[in-house]
Amino acid sequence: MTIGNSSPGAAFPVPAQDSADNNNISDAIGNKTDTHSGDSLHAKTAQMLEHIHKPSLVYPTLAAGVTLTCGNAASWTLGAFVEIIPASTVTKDFDLHFVSIEDLSANTVFEIHFFFGASDTFCGSCRVTKNAVFDGTLNAPVQTFLIPANSRIRAKIASATGNADTADISVFYHTY
Repeated sequence: MTIGNSSPGAAFPVPAQDSADNNNISDAIGNKTDTHSGDSLHAKTAQMLEHIHKPSLVYPTLAAGVTLTCGNAASWTLGAFVEIIPASTVTKDFDLHFVSIEDLSANTVFEIHFFFGASDTFCGSCRVTKNAVFDGTLNAPVQTFLIPANSRIRAKIASATGNADTADISVFYHTY
């Protein structure tokens, strides 16, 4: 009986890289070369290790944040899409972790929705508040799934007041 990196047909064959066969336990455990794109236990472990040990990046970098404007028809009306990260800017799979709130124009509650890709698929949201004793500048957590490389990120914002309130933001992300 052969154990470990055996050849096909042996007692414990090693699946192909990122295999989704799931015909036996070795498919579920995976191959040592599986990447974060696979669905084996090894691939998911690789994904977690990359998630924990990759440097944080920001966008825009070395520039002012992007201004989002709320819809002004009624309270909690999302404004127009605003591009946060242009397409083909982040060339590896990535996810968002935080939104840096750099300025809020009004004392109210804001909700920001994030979208990725050409079809503007929703990928996460967060809420922030500004009031008389809190200036509203902070880093708000946002959690997204892995976003494909070269995807654009756009956002919309709404506020409790329903005015054309604004927020200046940037995002923290990391690549895989």
